[in-house]
Amino acid sequence: MTSAFQIGLTLVPAVLLIAMAALVWLSTHRVPDGRVEVLVVSGEEERILGPGTHFLSPVGARAYRVDPEAMTYETPTGSLPVPEDLRADVTRIAEDD
Repeated sequence: MTSAFQIGLTLVPAVLLIAMAALVWLSTHRVPDGRVEVLVVSGEEERILGPGTHFLSPVGARAYRVDPEAMTYETPTGSLPVPEDLRADVTRIAEDD
C-alpha cells in the first residue's frame, strides 16, 4: 500500500521540474535575424539585443523592436528615442546583419 508520504516524495520533484521548465520557457526571448531590440526593465532602457536567443527576467522586462535608421523603438504608448548611450550598439548590430 502506498502512503501519502511516498506519493508526496514522487509529486514534489515532478512539480518542481514543471515549475523550472515553465520559468525557462517564460524567460526565453528570441530576436529574429535582421532585427534589433531594446530591453526595457522597470521603465529603464538596459541594453540592446541582437539576433539570437536571450534569457530575460520573466517579470518587469520587455523587449521592443528598434528602427535603426530613426533610432526609435515602438511601445504601446508610442514611439520613443533610443538613449544616446545605446545608439552605438544599435548601429553595430544593425551593420553586422
